Amino acid sequence: MTDAGHRERRDEGGGRVAFLACTGSTSEIRGGQGTLDCDAVRERLSQPDAGFTVRSLDARDDLAAQIEEALDALSERPTEVLLYVSARAMQADGELLLFLDPEHPDTGDALGDIVGALREGSGGAVLALLELRVTPGEDPLEPMEIARLGRQTARECEAEMVVAVGKRTEAQETEADACSPFTRALLEALDAADPEAGATASEVYETARDHGGVLGVVAAIAQAAVDPSFVLLPPVEVPVRSAPPPEPSDPVAAPDENPRDSNAELSAEAKKEEPPPEPPKPEPPKPEPAKHEPPKPVSLPPPPPSQSAPPPPTAKQVIEEADELERDPQDEDALARYRKALAIAATIEGSDSDRAYVYIRIGDVKHKQGKPREAIASFEKGLALDPKLPTTPRVLKTLLGLYFAERDHRGAYAIQQKLLGQIEDPVETTAALVVFARSWLDDVGDLLRAREALEQAAALSPADAAVVRLLFDLATREGRTEDALLLRRRLADLENNDRQKAGQLLALAKELITKHKREDEALDVLEAALEAEPSELEPLALLSALLGERQEWSELEGAYRRMLDRLPRIEDDALRSMLENEIGRRLGL
Repeated sequence: MTDAGHRERRDEGGGRVAFLACTGSTSEIRGGQGTLDCDAVRERLSQPDAGFTVRSLDARDDLAAQIEEALDALSERPTEVLLYVSARAMQADGELLLFLDPEHPDTGDALGDIVGALREGSGGAVLALLELRVTPGEDPLEPMEIARLGRQTARECEAEMVVAVGKRTEAQETEADACSPFTRALLEALDAADPEAGATASEVYETARDHGGVLGVVAAIAQAAVDPSFVLLPPVEVPVRSAPPPEPSDPVAAPDENPRDSNAELSAEAKKEEPPPEPPKPEPPKPEPAKHEPPKPVSLPPPPPSQSAPPPPTAKQVIEEADELERDPQDEDALARYRKALAIAATIEGSDSDRAYVYIRIGDVKHKQGKPREAIASFEKGLALDPKLPTTPRVLKTLLGLYFAERDHRGAYAIQQKLLGQIEDPVETTAALVVFARSWLDDVGDLLRAREALEQAAALSPADAAVVRLLFDLATREGRTEDALLLRRRLADLENNDRQKAGQLLALAKELITKHKREDEALDVLEAALEAEPSELEPLALLSALLGERQEWSELEGAYRRMLDRLPRIEDDALRSMLENEIGRRLGL
């Protein structure tokens, strides 16, 4: 936890506080665009002329909770609060999400929650400066929509905001070697400001907006202004020099008088008016030093019993309060309590399991409110902190449904793999794979992932007819003829009813003959049909006709003799006798 984290004592309050957040680093990625931006802004806002206490936020943790905790730790609410963010962003369901955690690139922090935490903890003005980036080429209107959502969020939270949205690939962001264009323009505008006049957010925004490095480079830029505008640089008071006191002037003598004579006369008169000096008074006798005696003991009343403040609530207590509010339902009140619990749980007193549970509960509330992207973000954070919570299976299933509904196929696939990793029984795994395959096939239309899931299920349970049937339907849908024919034969072989099996094989043989002109394979299938149910006459008739047309008499004789061997399995005496006579006649027996 960074310096926005928990403290054992309450910090001094009041004044100006600035929070900085940027895309975090990993063991593979150090620095990058966000780090460069934040380092430059931190250095500038820490200067005495800005007067900010600068705090960095942890990209891996909930930003809103960190802000609430840091502001709650102050003895007084700050008079002005600033937020600077340099990160990737996206909009989903009317919400603006900021993505700062590189270990969970699909998990975002809702801007509304972050600015709401600033507003609740501030005793005065709030300003958000956002340097955001999106991937180029995906949606040409996305930067403008993100800027609009940022401004809308600021107005809802009664805060001032400046938001700039640029287009950069993730590779460009990682390899950046200078500040983002708008951040650089903001810093130059601050440095160029007149110290005596100071600088407001609106003034700096107007200067930076027209900067040569911004025009034509930043895809979208917007401001949500307030009156009066946030003071970024307080004006420096220049002390006013007071006029020196006038020097005492000599008395003005009359033109016809001699100044020296006049002074002489005044001195003579002053001497006449002075009273005679008084005789000196005798000094009083000095007192003899007192003899010091030891002080007598004084009995003091016992001190009043100390009235210590009640201990602060624990994370579990606040969680229980939030759970009660969520059941009522009082969603927003519950969310506020959950965030407080999150802040408490991040201290030494808390644990990852406590924080994970709180994130899961926040996700439940967001899901109930119809905010799927925010719910996904909270669920993912909870699972990342503790993947072995008792609620994990339920959360994973909820996440899978949310990802499918959002058509986030990559996220859904990742959750699918996590769910499969928790199942040990092959039968249960097969059932889960079939469910996943149906979702990929019917809900999403992703044939490749549906096929992958079904092939895994078939490998685990090769005799599961439902799996083979889905594979056959998929092969037919994709036009994979060879696979479809093989799967159709497997389906027939898995049929337990002999008569139905013979019927399926007969249908397959007819398709092989008429549609694919594959008579040799059809003859094998007809033999299998007769083996399954000898009393079915149509396969025998088709087989006899096909071999007769091909004039393969020896093969026809072999088929008849094999049929004679199957006759004892026919229960119908009349049918058995009729076939025996007919086959014997054809064989000349």
